[in-house]
Amino acid sequence: MTGPDAVEPGPDAVEPGALEPEPAVPEHASPAGVHWRRRVAAYGVARDRSGRVLLVPGREPDHWTLPGGTVAHGESPQAAVARWTVAQTGLTPRVRPARTASADQERRPDGVLVHHDRLVFDLAVPAGPSAPRALRGGARWFTPDDLGGVYLPAYAAGTLGADADAKTADPDDPDDAWPVSRGMAMDGAGPNHRVQRFSTYARATDPDGRVLLARIATGYPSAGRWHLPGGGTDVGEAPAEALLREVTEETGQRGRVGRLLSVSHRHNPVARGWEGYPINWHTIRVVYELTVDEPTEPRVTEAAGGSTVEAAWMRPSEVDRQTLTDLAAAVL
Repeated sequence: MTGPDAVEPGPDAVEPGALEPEPAVPEHASPAGVHWRRRVAAYGVARDRSGRVLLVPGREPDHWTLPGGTVAHGESPQAAVARWTVAQTGLTPRVRPARTASADQERRPDGVLVHHDRLVFDLAVPAGPSAPRALRGGARWFTPDDLGGVYLPAYAAGTLGADADAKTADPDDPDDAWPVSRGMAMDGAGPNHRVQRFSTYARATDPDGRVLLARIATGYPSAGRWHLPGGGTDVGEAPAEALLREVTEETGQRGRVGRLLSVSHRHNPVARGWEGYPINWHTIRVVYELTVDEPTEPRVTEAAGGSTVEAAWMRPSEVDRQTLTDLAAAVL
């Protein structure tokens, strides 16, 4: 992979520094005993030369949505949106940087709450003589004026700046969400089970140009390395909301979330951490700019769960001398 937003044909190779620590927290259930399930989905915004946007049919008549769907375990979000776009429209896209990361929740008829982490990318699709004459699967191009008369799910309406007349489920089956344990999507328990984690991190700076980093504690993957402050999002949390919480827990700083910088992923089928046995671990990582206007002396709070041993402000010349995780090195 040549950069954090590159499209990849399959899982990354296992590398040192590939994983971020995850503190142990209780399994999530509502006070009434309603349990969570969780999935990650990636979508794309494609426009033609006249400014029309590409949409695919939803599950109900007159309901439309952006091309995309669930990110498979071990798959990069960029590869997922490309795969879904080909399947749903017949167009092979070039995936550009992500424009938004969001989350929402859906209550199923059986009472289970499904947490959807959604990533939306810009797409470039074939145009002119190289473009297919007909789109696949009922996909259509819509002018901006057309959007006011169609039903869009909330995430698509917000992305396109349209006023949705109604909200719909995604066109893919929401039952592919996994049960939640310790805030993460898991398809089992014990050695070698699969985990998918959605994480948010900060390239945090202060008015003097210093960078905020957190050092990983002993007993966690990448122990001793300096990492971007952040961590796994909880069910019910938006990525930016989770980022503010994580930065406060790990460093004691409060900041303002800025633009989305990158989306990447890492897959390690034999990850070994504090659990003491290998786990087939897949993490999807979003990185935001974060501005700390009034920096203080960094301190690690008890809420960090033991995964962070130290936090510090560093000047760029100091950062160059540190041992960083792969994500911190790529972003900084």
